[in-house]
Amino acid sequence: MLQNAAFDDWSRGTPITNATTQTNADGNICADEWVLLYDGADKFDFSRETAGNADGLKEFVYALKMTADNTTAAPSSEKGGIVQILSAASSRPLVLNGKASISFYGRTSAGDSIGRTRCSIIYSTAADPPSDVVASWGAEGVNPTLAAGWTLAGASTTETVTATWTRFSVADITIPATAINIAAFIWIDDTSYVSTDEFLIAGAQLEVGSEVSTFRHMAGGDANVYK
Repeated sequence: MLQNAAFDDWSRGTPITNATTQTNADGNICADEWVLLYDGADKFDFSRETAGNADGLKEFVYALKMTADNTTAAPSSEKGGIVQILSAASSRPLVLNGKASISFYGRTSAGDSIGRTRCSIIYSTAADPPSDVVASWGAEGVNPTLAAGWTLAGASTTETVTATWTRFSVADITIPATAINIAAFIWIDDTSYVSTDEFLIAGAQLEVGSEVSTFRHMAGGDANVYK
């Protein structure tokens, strides 16, 4: 269901930082179709990282990398993540089935302090919901408070992330018949990291049904996301 699920395409350039033409401001696009999320200003840089056999993840050529940039005023370490919002048309199969599942691969880098991650499926019941889906991030181990117009359908527990690629998922999430837009939301559930720590995401998948399946690469025109 997701477009650019393998994070191959970065038409706005890579990396995305405070100094690039397309900046890393909260709510902007990083990898194509993915909205970057965090509180404050210039907390993370976003870039395309080579994955593949050399990185122990042969299924994918690239990954999205979030690099902590804690050079601004306190609090210096905050949660952050990415979200992709499906159009109403692309969301319909999920709504009609009534069940959805989400998965992604994640890792940090050796010696880094980032140690926890979570993912969720959220939905809107009104047209044109905000692309910045988070109102406030909250403490570690607590789901963020979503912006008005968004509701949590289901979320994973806090997962431990290491320097080895691991697939994280949550399955059998109920999608209400009133949902209009469905979104896949992945975030760092950690506030203990330091500047230059990294979190990498690859192979994100949002699918119809109550089970998580093997990742399926999709052609660019196979999905229609929220604009």
